[in-house]
Amino acid sequence: MKDNFPSEIPSFIQTERLYLRSYQTSNEAWFYEVSQKNRTHLAKFESRNVVMEVHTREDARNIVHDLTVEWAARRSFFQCVFDKNTHEIVVQIYIGPLNWNLPEFELGYFADKDHQG
Repeated sequence: MKDNFPSEIPSFIQTERLYLRSYQTSNEAWFYEVSQKNRTHLAKFESRNVVMEVHTREDARNIVHDLTVEWAARRSFFQCVFDKNTHEIVVQIYIGPLNWNLPEFELGYFADKDHQG
């Protein structure tokens, strides 16, 4: 790994208006609601997004668990971006390591349908 590249992706970052954090196992309820609310919104351009796999609350629980396992194993990193004032999720960010030695990553995101623009 290059000396100037951090060996970890931070699990919590904050700005003046937002905070970003990795998924936690306690997030299954709102993950379910966000996935259902954004299903139509994502179907056209993000049909392979992990939220599209959520059909039940059990699906949400299992996927959030899997996302935390993937984070710990450093295979993929999903973060939620929240508004500091309302604590509403505004964006989901995906960081996928392709080559840690280069470093090379793929990035993806979607904005919650109520927070676009």
